[in-house]
Amino acid sequence: MTRVVATGVLAIALVCGCGAPPAPPLGPAGSRFDDGTGQLATASVRLRRQDGDDGDGVRVEDRYDRRHHDDLGGYGGYGYGGAGYGGIGGYGYGGIGYGPAPPQPPPYAGVTVTDGGAVEGSVRWKSGAGVAWPAGCDATRVARAAAPVAGAIVYLDGIRSGRAVPYAMALVKTGGVAEVTSCAILPATQLAGPLPTQLVVENSDRHPVRLHHERPGGVTTAELDPGGRTQLAIERVGETRLWDGVRAPAWIVAQAHPYYVVTGDDGRFVLDEVPPGTWGLVVWYPPLVLAVGADGPMWSRPTIERRRVTVGKAATVRVDVALAPAR
Repeated sequence: MTRVVATGVLAIALVCGCGAPPAPPLGPAGSRFDDGTGQLATASVRLRRQDGDDGDGVRVEDRYDRRHHDDLGGYGGYGYGGAGYGGIGGYGYGGIGYGPAPPQPPPYAGVTVTDGGAVEGSVRWKSGAGVAWPAGCDATRVARAAAPVAGAIVYLDGIRSGRAVPYAMALVKTGGVAEVTSCAILPATQLAGPLPTQLVVENSDRHPVRLHHERPGGVTTAELDPGGRTQLAIERVGETRLWDGVRAPAWIVAQAHPYYVVTGDDGRFVLDEVPPGTWGLVVWYPPLVLAVGADGPMWSRPTIERRRVTVGKAATVRVDVALAPAR
């Protein structure tokens, strides 16, 4: 059984994944192979409107915005919202839905990119920092001097037009799955986009868990029994933290454009089909645990490095970043 309580200004929305066809493998986020169909295409989540629960669904309680409870659906159209998010639906993953419009992400226009270039490089730690928490968990994160930074998010900042978002194929968007294990919420970092989208959370632990979904615009608390699943809305650009104070948390960064990527185990990244011009490049890594006291872990700020890159026509720009851990 799953219980969801929304305490922020954003409401929780549930979508119908009835009979979604198998999806092709997801290409690297932000690459030309990222068709947006991704991990969630195999998920089957039935729409819930009532406040009850039949044992395998989602219970939505009265303490969130009643407009989303009284109106039908809310997520129709092509994929998640389609032609008018919350408006009259159409084809795809969500069917017909009605609902109030959420805050809109910054404008982004998909255009034909002529003579696009690329930004590629690597990210390594400049110095060491952090302690492993929870102790003995494989998912703990620390900084080790000169080691590659895996799981850093690299994106272009402020870009307003470029490679088209793969809209018609995007029945389910990039990212959006988090798994609760005995010591961590995985993956530790992921991307979500294009907006709006949703986060599907599954509890694979043998014990119930109470999670906090802390994102721009509000905080949602979800209680999941073993094997429980819920969906949480991601509607605004920015960082989301999913945590319970016991496990290593997960971070989700949402963007309105497709120029983003997560570094691999070797710390490398590539952003391709970038329009010629000068752009802001951001490397973002979630907070580290600096120490563990009687009241629990003490966290650093996110580690953020900003650069300006100039991309020429059909040119590749190399950017290697030595990331200094935030304190």
